[in-house]
Amino acid sequence: IPDTVTKIDESAFYQCTGLTKIVIPESVTEISADAFYGCYNLSKILFNSGIKTVGTGAFNKCTKLKDVYYTDTETLWNNITINADNTALINATKHFEYTDDYVSDSGTCGDNLTWKFNPFTGTLTISGNGDMYNYTSSTGAPWKTHGSKIEKIVICEGVTSIGEYAFHNCTVFSSISTADSVTAIGSYAFYNCNSLTEIVIGKGVKKLNRYTFYCCSSLETITF
Repeated sequence: IPDTVTKIDESAFYQCTGLTKIVIPESVTEISADAFYGCYNLSKILFNSGIKTVGTGAFNKCTKLKDVYYTDTETLWNNITINADNTALINATKHFEYTDDYVSDSGTCGDNLTWKFNPFTGTLTISGNGDMYNYTSSTGAPWKTHGSKIEKIVICEGVTSIGEYAFHNCTVFSSISTADSVTAIGSYAFYNCNSLTEIVIGKGVKKLNRYTFYCCSSLETITF
């Protein structure tokens, strides 16, 4: 939605069942009745602080809506007028003071590597210097609980290897590029990443271990 929009009119996105997430820009002050009615795959929304009114049934029948992100405080959120038949919006988990650097989970994945996950964008970022730890199918990587929510993986320059079973069962993201600093990709690193269609392998990679892309049933393009 462009930031020239100030109002989302009645039934504007009525039963747009392909919608999974929405960013409501700062310019929007009002969402009218039934604007997103029946968008039953909508799971997360980012509201900027310009929003003042949500009309009757604007998010009615949005049965998968679980997370709402808001760029300002809980106090200001509570000042928004939310009219009837918006149970999904009211009951969703709220995340206040959202910024582009928002992180819900983070940790280490190598002696000098760290990872962080932004749940709204679905971005997993791995940064630092050196090799990633190896993992197993039973223990999994430390981000494994987010596997079905990871939409994008960023491997920053400085990372020198991708560990075994690193992205096992990360079933949503569709493409990835490895940094040129990566020299090796471990066995089963992308095991069962069944939405992965494209991978660009950086010029530094010297070894792909066995079963690296095992059960990547949608993989169409590999570029070296």
